[in-house]
Amino acid sequence: MLHPQWETLFLVVEYGSFSRAAAARSCSAVAVMNQVNALEERLGVTLLARSTRGVRLTEAGEALVAEARRLGAEAARAVEKARTAAGRGVVRIGTSFLRPCRPLLDRLEKLPAAVRECFQISIVPFSDSPGDFGRLQQRLGSDIDCFVSPCDSAAWREDFSLLPLGSSRCCVALAAGHRLASKARLTWDDLEGETLLLVKRGVSPTLDRLRDEIAREHPGITVLDAPGYYDMEVFNRCGQAGYLMECPEIWKGVHPSLVTLPVAWDYALPFGIVYAKAPSPAFRRFVEALAETL
Repeated sequence: MLHPQWETLFLVVEYGSFSRAAAARSCSAVAVMNQVNALEERLGVTLLARSTRGVRLTEAGEALVAEARRLGAEAARAVEKARTAAGRGVVRIGTSFLRPCRPLLDRLEKLPAAVRECFQISIVPFSDSPGDFGRLQQRLGSDIDCFVSPCDSAAWREDFSLLPLGSSRCCVALAAGHRLASKARLTWDDLEGETLLLVKRGVSPTLDRLRDEIAREHPGITVLDAPGYYDMEVFNRCGQAGYLMECPEIWKGVHPSLVTLPVAWDYALPFGIVYAKAPSPAFRRFVEALAETL
């Protein structure tokens, strides 16, 4: 029920520039800028401070965006109640740059048409930044029903329900100008003398095993802790510092300055649907129907 111009503004705020928001929307930066300009003109308020380093919210913009997000959540709940009363369950699927909903939407195509018609799909964009992503997890089941992500986290298994969709082998991302970038496949010898970013120990049992193998068999590789959850700043850091970075193959191509290469090791991360332990009745029916396609 929010005007589409607000959704565009949310993306610009998330990515910090018109061009990156345009890439996420698969449209031109000019089109994104025009939508934000039109919103500012309609409201009579400057929402964004523009500079050569990107954009940021003005004080007025911060207040309005916070209120718009709240109103959007209230509107979504009102729409859900109306659709539920009409006999169609609303399913709110989160999507972001690193956790796109496409794998789930592809899986939905396998449901019989009569089953798909029982659900109203609503796509909800969210930010991958650590703070916003942490808050999203706290709201799972209230403002959003699910998202698709690598899900090897032991903590997630305790806090959420998971429906596996498959696995994605662990690769290495590195700057396009790196000495190894031209290789088709990396070996352990290639990684000697390099610095490899990995999520902190305790986040992923699979990557903890990779850490153990490096410490035991390949001490020439320096392991550097990345945050518990990747966001685009981690990818930026990898490219700027010349580090290597463990990267699930499903994230291949998410950063234009990095290439993602397979490695001669045997590690893969499960990925699937993450949702609340106590989902809505509509979403529970949705998961049950989806599980029959797996």
